[in-house]
Amino acid sequence: MPLADAGGILTWTQFDGSTRNNFIEGLTTTLLMAGWSLAETVFSSITGTYGSNPSNGQQVTAGYQVYTFVTALTSTPNEVLIGGSLGGTLANLVAAVNLGFGAGTEYSSTTPINPIVQATTSGSSVTFSFRFAGPMGNSTPTTFGVTGGGGFKLNGQSPQTQAGGSSQFGMKISIYDRGFVNLGNKYANALLLNQDESIQSNEHFVAVGAGQTFRCVANQAQFFCYVPGNQGSVNGTVLCGGIPWVAPSSACSGDIPQQPSTFAFWASNDYAVVSSSNVAGTTPRSVTVGPTGQQISDTDQLAQVAINTNADPNNWVGSDAAYNSNLTLGNFQLVSMAPSFPVSGSLIDSMRWHGGNGTVGRRMLLEPLTAWSPPAGGAPVVTGQLYNAWIGTDQVPMDTVQQFSDSNFYVAFTNNCKFGTLWLQVPGPEPLILQAVSYAH
Repeated sequence: MPLADAGGILTWTQFDGSTRNNFIEGLTTTLLMAGWSLAETVFSSITGTYGSNPSNGQQVTAGYQVYTFVTALTSTPNEVLIGGSLGGTLANLVAAVNLGFGAGTEYSSTTPINPIVQATTSGSSVTFSFRFAGPMGNSTPTTFGVTGGGGFKLNGQSPQTQAGGSSQFGMKISIYDRGFVNLGNKYANALLLNQDESIQSNEHFVAVGAGQTFRCVANQAQFFCYVPGNQGSVNGTVLCGGIPWVAPSSACSGDIPQQPSTFAFWASNDYAVVSSSNVAGTTPRSVTVGPTGQQISDTDQLAQVAINTNADPNNWVGSDAAYNSNLTLGNFQLVSMAPSFPVSGSLIDSMRWHGGNGTVGRRMLLEPLTAWSPPAGGAPVVTGQLYNAWIGTDQVPMDTVQQFSDSNFYVAFTNNCKFGTLWLQVPGPEPLILQAVSYAH
């Protein structure tokens, strides 16, 4: 059992990623099973702005229903009376969509309630929101375009308590769909945030499409979501993040406790915009760098597990991360307790038990530490470690499942990494296959 155990329910799932909504539902279900809690359900919506009062006969579509602005009401359903000002007209439209006050005077009395969307207005703008929260309302048609942004926001929780207090480290993930499309690829979106949402990651993009399948290893404090058999892609196949375990140091006389009072989270994914100078995105599951696949420089002097395709040693996978709100953000690194010395070839050759000679089972297991590299460069600052994970001093293909001597099963997250393998603890030799939902967006 790794030193840092998140407790709770350890989860390993497989789910359909052929649509954005399926991905959102699958990842949300996995995190809920692992002990995350639902913080908020987000309604999909879209806002349109009018430059002037609508004219007689002008129409607006709101979730498969068409409303007509008129100067005088008749018995025709979905008529909206044009008011003396834009604000008055939009108030009448909101009343018609929501079946509010004013039937027969502000909108036609035969108008039915809109079962798909509801409406609100502010100034010269009107917002149509899907009536039910979550991703199912995404891509609902309106005059202003399709609705988007629907999804879920969940709370993750570390088993640790904060120094000097009783509250536990926490973070949030917002998983949603804003309808982003790039080069024909459809993307689901995600943001990781600290508990009070004062710090957030970059917006993450995960590509979905026909035949796409995702797996996710999760506990209540972290998750690793990925496409099996794919080491990383500029289109986005990896999304992971969590709250590291922080070793307290208050037992040492005169030492400053290492547990920060407002620690946030770490986050990573593999989406990158393709350009002439960047032919590959970050690949958290691979050790190759650059277009020719050369190994990263040995002068980095760290047992690196998840690294960037950029040969710059300070440009690591997880180019967004967060500490305390009063500290400058840096780049996330994953390191082990390996000696810091230059090597040629594979570092794991010098980090195996005697007699190993590449034999499985002779690996040395090291704690996977999390660290941040200052934006200006320099030595990384170790801030904690991953839960339920090891760095093994062996070079193993991704998705390999093995049972260690502690009787627990582990899956190799990284792919043939010459600096060691990141092993994630899983509840069994096979992931739980989740029932696919049927949304088509």
